[in-house]
Amino acid sequence: MPTAKVSAVLARWIFTLGWAACWVYEAGETFGQTDPTLARYDVTARPIELIPPGTVIDRTAPAPYTHLIVKSYPRLGAGDLHAVNEMTKQLASFLHTSLVARTGTYTVGGETRYRLEEVATGFGTNIRGRGDTVISPDTERKLGANLSFFQRLVLSKCYEEQQKSRYIVRSDTLAVVDTPLIILRNDQHRRAILRYALLLSERSGRLDTLMWMIDLDAQGRYATPAGEVHWLAPNTLVDCVMHVDADEFTLGVPSDIAFACLKTPQGKRAASMPDSLTPLAALPQFTPEQAKALEVQLWLLLQQLVAAK
Repeated sequence: MPTAKVSAVLARWIFTLGWAACWVYEAGETFGQTDPTLARYDVTARPIELIPPGTVIDRTAPAPYTHLIVKSYPRLGAGDLHAVNEMTKQLASFLHTSLVARTGTYTVGGETRYRLEEVATGFGTNIRGRGDTVISPDTERKLGANLSFFQRLVLSKCYEEQQKSRYIVRSDTLAVVDTPLIILRNDQHRRAILRYALLLSERSGRLDTLMWMIDLDAQGRYATPAGEVHWLAPNTLVDCVMHVDADEFTLGVPSDIAFACLKTPQGKRAASMPDSLTPLAALPQFTPEQAKALEVQLWLLLQQLVAAK
């Protein structure tokens, strides 16, 4: 029987791997046309929004959302699987994570413009007769999930962990979201940050996402961008495999880094981090001027990725 500590650690990595899945929307034929010099940037860090409990999410965005960005299914599937029992494996996989976006329109001089209004996340489970349904600790029984004691504990801890995924920059055409994760690198579990940049063309309504990883130093501070920048694919369903490290267990109880992402999501195209983007890519917080510079560099990089064959 897993302990409360096991459930709490599992909850943290169910949440982490759900976000490690990827974040993107289908790219249209038109591109760009957004002028970041006109944008107003909100650089106050705050948690992202939550999808209301009871929302059923299949393979498309449920109203009122306009885009299903990612839906991911975490599970223990690599490393020292002998260190965990079957109940722990089940607790690692009964929840899935969805990420959605909502864009809206307005009119300028008789022409339609688009703006990014909301990005939201939620934890769900499959409920008989309803399908994959977003739940919360306060609503799961009423919605028919009828979770066990340890499942409820995992769900509650997931709700605590999701507060660590935050908007870093927001404007009508840009959302930058950071989420912490544990990643398997060089056969070790390491703490890092996944940064997602959601770019919206205000004229075409096209929504694209770039993603890269940020290394942390020994004190847990943002250090440098790591690896490539990925242009992620749309409407992604992800099998999120967690790696188990038996050395991180004490008397059967896992440490905070006992489970790690086997890998980060791979984009449909990727590029090395440009020198012009590197000074901005790992900033823990932005001024409005830095946010504007970041958006300019991201649009330039996205143009290169779109044009690449």
